Amino acid sequence: MTLTDYIAIYGAVLSTVLAVMKYLEQRPKIKVSLDKKSEYEKDSSTLKSTLVVICRNDGLKVAEINTVGFILPNKKRVPIRYPDEGDALPHKLNPESICAFHIRTRPIADTLIQEGYSEIPKIRAYALDANERIYKSKVIEIDLKDWKEFFEASK
Repeated sequence: MTLTDYIAIYGAVLSTVLAVMKYLEQRPKIKVSLDKKSEYEKDSSTLKSTLVVICRNDGLKVAEINTVGFILPNKKRVPIRYPDEGDALPHKLNPESICAFHIRTRPIADTLIQEGYSEIPKIRAYALDANERIYKSKVIEIDLKDWKEFFEASK
C-alpha cells in the first residue's frame, strides 16, 4: 500500500465518522421521566392521585410523541392514548421543550392488580415517537397497598 492509499482510507473513515456524528447530533433526543402527584381538585376537598409522564426534547429537531404509557415488571406495555390532563396526543415536541401527560392512578393500579401484582411493583414510563423509537424513564416503585387505601378513603 502506498501513502496515497492510506490517505484515501483515512479520508473515507473520517467522513463516515463525521456523517454518523452529525446524524446523531441532529436527531430528536427525548428524555422521559415519571412522577407521582397528589393534589386536591379545584373547589373540592377530594384528593386526586395521578402519574405524570414528562417528555423533554434535548435534540435539535422537532419530535412527535404518538403514544405514552407504562412498562410493567413483566415487560408488558400499557399504552395510554388519551391522557386525563396535560398535553394531548399526538404532540409535536419542539427542541428544548417539555410536555406532560397526566394519567389517573386508579386504572394503572387496577391493571397492575389484574396482572397479579400485589405488593410494590416497579414500573417505568415510555414514549413512542412517530418513527417508532421508544424512550424510557427510570423505574419507580408503586405501592399498591397505599393506593388501595387512598382509593378507599377518597370514595
